[in-house]
Amino acid sequence: MIRVHDRDRLLEMLHAVGAVRTGHFIYTSGRHGAKYVNKDALYPDAMLTAYFCEIIADRFVKDGIEVVLAPALGGIDLKTWVSYHLSRKCGRKVYGVYAEKNSDGTAFLLRRGYETFVSGRRVLVVEDVLNTGGSIRKVLRLAESVGGIVVGAAALVDRGGFTAELLGVPKLVSVFDMPLESWDPERCPLCRDGAPLTKGFGKT
Repeated sequence: MIRVHDRDRLLEMLHAVGAVRTGHFIYTSGRHGAKYVNKDALYPDAMLTAYFCEIIADRFVKDGIEVVLAPALGGIDLKTWVSYHLSRKCGRKVYGVYAEKNSDGTAFLLRRGYETFVSGRRVLVVEDVLNTGGSIRKVLRLAESVGGIVVGAAALVDRGGFTAELLGVPKLVSVFDMPLESWDPERCPLCRDGAPLTKGFGKT
């Protein structure tokens, strides 16, 4: 487990690169909120991204992971670093692949021959931010549909209060837990107080 004071230090790192912002945001769901996790501000810092991914890898060293699978685009960097650290720590090759959305964005697919890396192997699915859990659930089911053996899921940030049971996986790990407080537009206290929308994030 990550100790509380370690989590505080890690959160400071996330704030330092501008990956956590406060303001008045419209989330993808259409609901409003006062906090936004901008993972795109983290990824340019490769060393910090790798460090967070090592924390995830450490929690799965004993689980026999053979391939790390992530949804595009947000999880692509994560699957690379998590699979790298697992390979190094386990002393064997752990593959890293990603799933892409289909043409209408309603489902995920494995292209480029990636299904051959998932079929019959022990799979860890990684995601950047868990909000509603929609994307990670689709990728988990995709892995199972091609014969993958899902043994866990992980995320940088859990905003939805998820458990392993809720996702239907044996094990769930998140580096940060940030409960998502959001409101329907007509009940948003920020709108009521006249707070301007923060541009450039979410749906703004």
